[in-house]
Amino acid sequence: HHMTTAARTIVYAPPESLGTMDRSTRQSMVMIEHTKWDYWSLGMMLVEMLQGKHPFWKLSEVAINTELMTQSVDQLTKGISDPDWRKLCRGLLRRAPSDRWGAEEVSKWLVNSSDTSLVVAADTTAASASTQAPPGATITFDGARYATTKELGEALSQDWDKAGSFWKRRFSDVQTWVIDGLGLSHLGDALADIDEGEAPLDSQIFSFIYLLAPNAPLRFRDFDLSMDGLVALGERAVNQGDAEAGASLLVLNHQRILAIAGSMPGQADLAEVQRRWNEAVADYGRNRGKLRERGVEVPELRGDALIRLLAASIPGSPIEVQLRVGAHKEITGDVRRCVWLRELGTPEQMSIGTLCMLPHLLEQARSEGKLVKTQRIRGCVAGIVIGYLFGELVVWANRAYSQGQFFNSFVGAMSVTLLICAFAVAIPWYRGGFRGVLDWLGSVFGAIAEFVSGLLSRSDSDWDTNGARWRAGGTANQPRSRWDSDRDSDY
Repeated sequence: HHMTTAARTIVYAPPESLGTMDRSTRQSMVMIEHTKWDYWSLGMMLVEMLQGKHPFWKLSEVAINTELMTQSVDQLTKGISDPDWRKLCRGLLRRAPSDRWGAEEVSKWLVNSSDTSLVVAADTTAASASTQAPPGATITFDGARYATTKELGEALSQDWDKAGSFWKRRFSDVQTWVIDGLGLSHLGDALADIDEGEAPLDSQIFSFIYLLAPNAPLRFRDFDLSMDGLVALGERAVNQGDAEAGASLLVLNHQRILAIAGSMPGQADLAEVQRRWNEAVADYGRNRGKLRERGVEVPELRGDALIRLLAASIPGSPIEVQLRVGAHKEITGDVRRCVWLRELGTPEQMSIGTLCMLPHLLEQARSEGKLVKTQRIRGCVAGIVIGYLFGELVVWANRAYSQGQFFNSFVGAMSVTLLICAFAVAIPWYRGGFRGVLDWLGSVFGAIAEFVSGLLSRSDSDWDTNGARWRAGGTANQPRSRWDSDRDSDY
């Protein structure tokens, strides 16, 4: 053995690495037996390969250290189904270095995994023993005495205000009790890190409580911090107007309490809620920026709008359904004609961030929709007038250039006129208002101009002496039965 500064990879470091912390260098000063340390690391790598992920996957360093200090090491191998492999991993992952398997045991296991001489020592220094204070080493909270960190943490979680006062006034007493009374120097250092950090008070209280009792039921203030508890909290804040519930949602998000809770074993769903909150807030900001570029005023995300967004983003919350149903009822009539609102999608397609900004958009969307409707009406009138004039032009051309042979009756001429009018009416509705009509007319008149230009470029011999029809190549009164071969490519 020798004393050294431990430069360790936390997820592969054994429990003995959690020694006394040198607060000047922020590194552990531990008694290291290198060989035994390496066999613990080997065991952790085998567990990771056999289970498909590391037992401490997604846990913070504080959470990992707490697991090593307070939990049985046998839980690390509970996901291994093969008994032989589980026996090897349990032998390598013994808390006490003297009980841990080494080269001799591993060699025997490789020869015969059923060798009866291979015995796995019991985890005699597990959580309950490590956190139990010696006789007389207790601490008082709210008139009661506590001998373990678990008992104290659970008691603190039941009264948030008293826990906060206890944390602020008696931190040094707790640290002394943990280090000197319980011998948990690393836990004492972790508590000091919380005290020296810049986290808000609620975040410090939460970290303090669940560092002492990581397996205690999660609570924040007076609320159950489970998925069902979060859903109920959101409903109280939005549907019942509970100001305290709304304030708790805001604090949970602002101080990232769920991110802290999500780093604890078995609490990945809380980390997912925090991720959804971050995503919804970012989405609101992106859409707000895009709408402001188009001249649409959208307020910053705060107050009731932020509370609605947080409540609706919790998986299983009925608030999201309520927002989508409300959007269906509001997006009707003039509101539905608003171009920039349609670009945000249907109520089913809208993100939660968009749904939460919708109440601020409705009046502006309604005004925009009325303007669009007015433009479309004007475009329809213009289309009808232009269509009628164009139809009259067709009738006039029929009389002037084909002696009425193309349309043999007034009914036929009016049918064409009405058809053109209907087509002209449909264009502005399809193309989006008066501007669409102008674009359409531009393309129509451009095509007519090109056609007329082509006609004028032809020789005068292409017209008969009366200028009334194309030269047919036959008699003046006989329609042409076919085109000249040299004209086929032109028409």
